[in-house]
Amino acid sequence: MNPAFLFKESLKALRSSPVRTLLTMLGVIIGVAAVIAMMSIGGGARQETVRQIESLGATNIYVRSSRLTGEALEHAKKALSSGLNRKDMEVIASKVPWLSGITFEMNYQGGLRYKKSEPKANLIGVGPDYFDLVPAQVRFGSLFAKIHYEQAAKVVILSSKVAYELFGHRNAVNQYVKIAGNSFRIIGVLQAPRKSKSAQKKSEIKIGERDRARDVYFPWTVIPARFPLYMNDTNDSENDPTYSELSMLIVKLKSAKNMKVARDFIQNILERRHRGVNDYQIIAPIDLLEKSNKIQEIFNLVMIFIASLSLIVGGIGIMNIMLANIQQRVKEIGIRRAIGATKQDILYQFLLESVVISFGGGILGVLAGVSTSYLISQFTGWTTVISVSAILVSFGVSVTVGLVFGIFPAHKASDMDPITALRYE
Repeated sequence: MNPAFLFKESLKALRSSPVRTLLTMLGVIIGVAAVIAMMSIGGGARQETVRQIESLGATNIYVRSSRLTGEALEHAKKALSSGLNRKDMEVIASKVPWLSGITFEMNYQGGLRYKKSEPKANLIGVGPDYFDLVPAQVRFGSLFAKIHYEQAAKVVILSSKVAYELFGHRNAVNQYVKIAGNSFRIIGVLQAPRKSKSAQKKSEIKIGERDRARDVYFPWTVIPARFPLYMNDTNDSENDPTYSELSMLIVKLKSAKNMKVARDFIQNILERRHRGVNDYQIIAPIDLLEKSNKIQEIFNLVMIFIASLSLIVGGIGIMNIMLANIQQRVKEIGIRRAIGATKQDILYQFLLESVVISFGGGILGVLAGVSTSYLISQFTGWTTVISVSAILVSFGVSVTVGLVFGIFPAHKASDMDPITALRYE
């Protein structure tokens, strides 16, 4: 029988019961839409993770001073570990061959003041070339110059949140703020980083515990030259400058391919220099990316499996409806066989009907999935990324489901005895 004729007859049969056809498609529509939506959420999470890694520096290794208290701090001092310091930086710079640059941070435990305002701020003394190693975009003004370090100049760079709270959207350059009674001139304001979507904040990658959008930076030479030694009796290494000179080292490599071996090299150097005291933490963003990707892959597989159950349910629905449809069209099958239709013609016709149902359901499911992904992004704040592969895979599976679950009903229809079928009432 002519394939075009079979296709025409299949469409005619499906159009004769549009509500039943749509209900049959519903399982496939939901399944395809769910697969696309889940994969778009996973793709968005992966994209957000990559963005965070890039914002930290994809070839950077961070060595952060760990907080020690009580007995742990006393043990570290007895072991003669002096915490993270510039000598560590010099040894790493001379021993690790893959370095592109190295710098550091010094936390200053003080407050920032502008007129009557005292915003929450992280006061960070930074080493030379800091902003060459840690990505940052300047909104107003400029970054530090060599002369600022040489003269221990009282200049600061504000991050976005602090600048906004003090000056709104105005240019704050050449305004003055006070730190420990000293007036500091603002020479730059950093651009606000692109915000993570609200629903993804919990999974945001962090190198430290602080909010970097509240950082206030100044040349590290300011601390010994301008500030009195900050002392307290809290027995806390974070607030005891006699223990750990630096709060963080930032090591930039020439290539990310040497990340793991460089990290192990730095670990061995610090282990010897700190006499086995675990008063530092080495963080490689690329390791965080790998861990995040593994978790994301597991999440995607679980979500796709759950969504695929809808496609299987949709396939069972197609099979059940086709079986009921055949039962209602027994006499039609008998007449077709009587006027010359072969078993193969009947098989192809009913198989084609199930494929058309799944094909139509797949198209509608793709539209529903893309729309759902867009709505999720708009109303929940999640980043979603719709990939062509997700659409092709889900659509291909939907057509396959129609083919697989349509075989049994089509085969049952083709096996009917034409004489018995003609007598059926």
